[in-house]
Amino acid sequence: MKFNSIKIRIGVAFLVLLIAPFAVGLIIALALHEKILQEGAISKAKSFANTAHHIQREIEMEMIRLAQAYARQKSIAILLPLNMGDKIGKELHRIYRADRLDLVTVVDAHLRVVARAHAPDVLQDTLPAKAYFERIGTGETIVFIEVLSGPELKAECVPKEHLPDVSPEGNVLSLTAVAPIQPVVQEPPIGFVLLRKLLAVQQIPTRSIANALHVNAALYVQDQRIAATRSPSHDPPLQDPSEQSIRLTLVNNAETTEIDFRKDGHASVLVPLKDYRDEPVAVLMIQAPVTYQMTVRRKTWLVIGGVAVVTAVLVALLLHAIDRHVVQPIQHLGRNMERFSENPEGRLETFPGGNPPDEIEMLYRSFSRMTRALPDALDRLRQENERRRQTEASLLLMIENMERRIEERTADITRMNETLKAEIAERKRTEAQYRSALAEKEVLLLEIHHRVKNNLQIISSLLDMTRNRSKDPRVIEALTAARNKIYAISLINTQLYQSHRFDRIDMQSFIQNLTNSLGMLSADHRRIHYRIDAHRFFMSVTHANPVALILNEILSNCLKHAFVEQDEGIIDISLRRDGAYNILTVADNGRGLPADIDVKETQTLGLKLIRNLVLLQLKGRLSIRSDQGTTVTITFPRAEMIDDEIRS
Repeated sequence: MKFNSIKIRIGVAFLVLLIAPFAVGLIIALALHEKILQEGAISKAKSFANTAHHIQREIEMEMIRLAQAYARQKSIAILLPLNMGDKIGKELHRIYRADRLDLVTVVDAHLRVVARAHAPDVLQDTLPAKAYFERIGTGETIVFIEVLSGPELKAECVPKEHLPDVSPEGNVLSLTAVAPIQPVVQEPPIGFVLLRKLLAVQQIPTRSIANALHVNAALYVQDQRIAATRSPSHDPPLQDPSEQSIRLTLVNNAETTEIDFRKDGHASVLVPLKDYRDEPVAVLMIQAPVTYQMTVRRKTWLVIGGVAVVTAVLVALLLHAIDRHVVQPIQHLGRNMERFSENPEGRLETFPGGNPPDEIEMLYRSFSRMTRALPDALDRLRQENERRRQTEASLLLMIENMERRIEERTADITRMNETLKAEIAERKRTEAQYRSALAEKEVLLLEIHHRVKNNLQIISSLLDMTRNRSKDPRVIEALTAARNKIYAISLINTQLYQSHRFDRIDMQSFIQNLTNSLGMLSADHRRIHYRIDAHRFFMSVTHANPVALILNEILSNCLKHAFVEQDEGIIDISLRRDGAYNILTVADNGRGLPADIDVKETQTLGLKLIRNLVLLQLKGRLSIRSDQGTTVTITFPRAEMIDDEIRS
């Protein structure tokens, strides 16, 4: 029973691994083949529809040629202005049936009927003014599908024999061509010729399409078939499309396809037919048979059936071979293993009726040798296990030693961490003390600058009081100069006290305050204009003090000597950086320095003070140039580039 189940499992596995994928692939291939056949049928039907479009176009071109030929007839061009419509109607009645026309109407420029070939005696009525007459008025000949209502047919006096199956209220499709009558080119037409072929009567264009392409063709208006022509081969019979497909074709104004993929089925293409406004008014159906595709599908199924039969036979033979060469040897092996377990020294049983395969006999003897070698293998395994136990004990001892060392190292690291924590705490306390001391020093410095500012202000006030009491001009001048110097230094201390920083004195604000102060002390300050360019220029206190004194001296000299002979003047003051240097420039447009003064040799107090401050404190260079005024340029290194800190 057990071996039979193995046989069954092998068969099931074979079916799952080979037959099932083959069946799934076959189903997918059949589905794809079916889809390809249907797409091929639709593609062929669309090809027929394209050809039918060309046939329809040829019919329309023939109508255009006929309309132009009728419009160019000399008899019409001559008789129409003479109002001899009856003769025109009789002439046209004689020839219009030969051209396979159903209705021929001639109207004048006011759309009054002049002649009818199909009804020569019905004249002098007026056609409704339709939009296509405007296009024809430009000299163009047009052709289109037209829907003629019952009243229009009645007004045209269409003979009853032309419309045997049309009710008085029904609509009729017409292939209409309209051409202008122009005796002289480039002049307005004197009338129009209307040619009509009734599609239901002449089976246009269904008959031409069906005979040329061997397909079914039909015309539909509002879900009603008005004309149909079957294929000359009569295969398959004509089948009407669904009403939904007809409506979809008219609504979308585009082709629609239908397929009935079975015996006597078809592939249909529905094409909209448009009027002169390019709007769909009818549907032309081209219906092609699917006989070829059905034949291909039938042959495919026959091939698949043959393949299935051959596959079934091969599977049966393969299962039989598996049973003989795999299952039966396994069964024989099982019986011999049971016998071998009872008597290891016994011989193997042979297959009934023959010798066992060499491979199976080799397998049996290999099992026998393995069984005899089992005791030795077990001894070797015991020895290997003993060695492994000893190795494991050694490893455990090493692990214990390593854990003890790790614990010792961890204790050392813990002690080091405690020491580091204590040092960090001590450093934080020291840093707090330093910060406290620094804050105290900053407060002290601010207080010092505040007191210095106050003391300088007191001195400046005392000098002002003394100057106001004095009547000697030289004393007043000396006291004013001293007061200005003290005020310049006082401005620096004022900004230091207000900014709470000793390395950022706003020079733009300082210079503005200094010029305002000097202007108030000058008798004619209203005519002096200052242009200051020191925006976002900051200096430390070590540079600001000497620069303040230098500016005070230069500006005092400008106010005193530069504009003696002028009503007004301009003083430009700029501070800028050039790489590692600061450049202070003071320029006026005054009278300039006298020609006999040597700036380098002059020993006046103001110039000596400026030179000493520039050379000794700022470590810079002084340049004085007199050209249309006086320009003083001082170049000195920036604070961070000086080796020794400048002390004020």
